[in-house]
Amino acid sequence: MGYNANRDYSVNQRIREIIERGAKWHRVRYNECTGYSAAQYISVGENKQPQSGYAGVCTGDGVRVRKEPGFGDNIIRHLNKGNLFDGLEVSGVWTRINVQGIEGYIYSDYVKKA
Repeated sequence: MGYNANRDYSVNQRIREIIERGAKWHRVRYNECTGYSAAQYISVGENKQPQSGYAGVCTGDGVRVRKEPGFGDNIIRHLNKGNLFDGLEVSGVWTRINVQGIEGYIYSDYVKKA
């Protein structure tokens, strides 16, 4: 995927449907258009979780905890379904957490209030 000068759209409203999720790109549908958007610019379910100060539980297996928000080579540990943590802050698609004294970030889709 990459930038296509012939079809560059700016969407300032909520995308209603994510057709397919990828590590760097999501296939999306907005109104009658289907295309791709960089995953870092799409916030998924950002209003589902409290913004700070709550007990959280991981909803997936092998979920990467990262030193910094973003996809890259900064993995500091993994969590599995049912692992508990302190939810510190939600920023877009990333949730800052504290697990056994270690702070990091996980993708917010794998966060549920305990």
